[in-house]
Amino acid sequence: MSFPAEEWPIFPEVDNTRRDAYARSAHHGSLVKLYEYRWQGVRSNIVSSGEGLLRRVDLGLPELALPIRLYECRAGYKGHSGSFDTNVLGLATRLDKDKAKRLEPGFPIGTVIDLDGRPVRVRVFALSGNAKDYRTSSHGLVFYVNGQTHAHKSIDFFRRRAVGMSQIAESLVVLVDCTEIQGRMREDLFMNSRDRLRDDELAVRLERELERILSSEQALKALRNRRREEEIAERLDDSKPLANALGDLVRQSPLLKKLLGSGIAVPSPFPTSGTGRGGASDFEGKPFPTYFRFKGKADDEELHRPAHLGSRVRVAFETDAADDYFHRDLDPGAAEVLVDTGEGRVPLTGWSFTGPRSGVANLQFDLPAGSRVDDTIPFEVRITDPSRIDAFGNSGELTIRKEAKPSSGGSGERDRNRNAGKGSGGALTGLSLPEIIPVHEDNWEKHDFDELSGLKVVHQGHHRVRNGQVRLLCQRRQQVLEGCAEGIAFRPQSPAGEIHLRTRPARSWCTCRRED
Repeated sequence: MSFPAEEWPIFPEVDNTRRDAYARSAHHGSLVKLYEYRWQGVRSNIVSSGEGLLRRVDLGLPELALPIRLYECRAGYKGHSGSFDTNVLGLATRLDKDKAKRLEPGFPIGTVIDLDGRPVRVRVFALSGNAKDYRTSSHGLVFYVNGQTHAHKSIDFFRRRAVGMSQIAESLVVLVDCTEIQGRMREDLFMNSRDRLRDDELAVRLERELERILSSEQALKALRNRRREEEIAERLDDSKPLANALGDLVRQSPLLKKLLGSGIAVPSPFPTSGTGRGGASDFEGKPFPTYFRFKGKADDEELHRPAHLGSRVRVAFETDAADDYFHRDLDPGAAEVLVDTGEGRVPLTGWSFTGPRSGVANLQFDLPAGSRVDDTIPFEVRITDPSRIDAFGNSGELTIRKEAKPSSGGSGERDRNRNAGKGSGGALTGLSLPEIIPVHEDNWEKHDFDELSGLKVVHQGHHRVRNGQVRLLCQRRQQVLEGCAEGIAFRPQSPAGEIHLRTRPARSWCTCRRED
């Protein structure tokens, strides 16, 4: 359909008194109108936060190529004049914009992953509270290409044993930029529906690398421990009456006092050296660095070090580059790792570059296939960016050693040659009695509980639940909380190191392991 006209009203005008979708005329432009579409979501003002259209567009377009403005033109919604139109920023831009007031200090942190020769840029955002204002629980990890979401993973990814970040899962957002993956690789990685990863070897390798990066990131570990310390500190007062009663019982019974030794204090699983938050750093990075070299080495000085079969090689660098050097949108840095195979240097794939953070970056990569004990492998790491003609070159040599065996711990025998000294032993930090933490109905959603839930185990490490890190969460309503707490029984620990829990009325036993 066409008709002649000098202008046509194709732009809206909205405020607290007027809602007109076709008010402002234009001499040129385009108008696209959708009919009979089905909206799955809340029926609210589309520019408000929460489950509305604004957040859905932010999630669908984490990095916008063109500006988008939303107008609420439907009648029935009230508010001031600015409540009916707003700009779409995209999830990445919105998080960066709110960084000072909503993110934990030191975040976001960035990593570059080499996936079969293509760089994948990762940004990890940790909010000071819940991240529900920015994403849904199904969008814990967002994979995007050219600013458009192509797949996502729920926050359950952070709760995997291989990641071990259950304590802060509700606060994390991870953006994975796959723009530089091209052609067949992109088809192998994403479904055509652009809503999930394929069940493919390439996607599995990317997931495993993301698990490794998140589980080994020191900033995330420090935040996880601090959050758990804060949670325990809030509940210490609740356990004091019981602890005092048992303390009186121990003091009145010489036999109990002898059996329990120093008392009923439980050693704290947390370090006492600090909270991990720290103060502001004086480091000010440059957009384009003037040096990028091995840590502790001079420019052009080679690095010689051993490398063990079966272990990833870790190499630290120092630089004056800004923290967002590798993962920023405009003019990011690029890295390349080359190894000498005897027939010249060839690019190595499968590496990852974490940082830089306050002038320190860390490279990790696997040894080339076929490496043998006593081999020497020359390698080179090149760093460049659009401001440079010549890349920073860092050359080194790895000497291959046999596979390192994990430490089995001490023999348990006393060292007769140690210095006995006269100093007093270090203070034993202690916690109150092991906790049973009730979760009231208003907190069910936070812990993924419903009316049938009774117990939740929060994994804090990679493989096994560590000592002091099992939480018992009872979701029953206030009037039955005491009955639920009494309905949890403990079977004595077996020699194999198992802890058995039983809940009533089901009277079923579940087993978990502890690591001292």
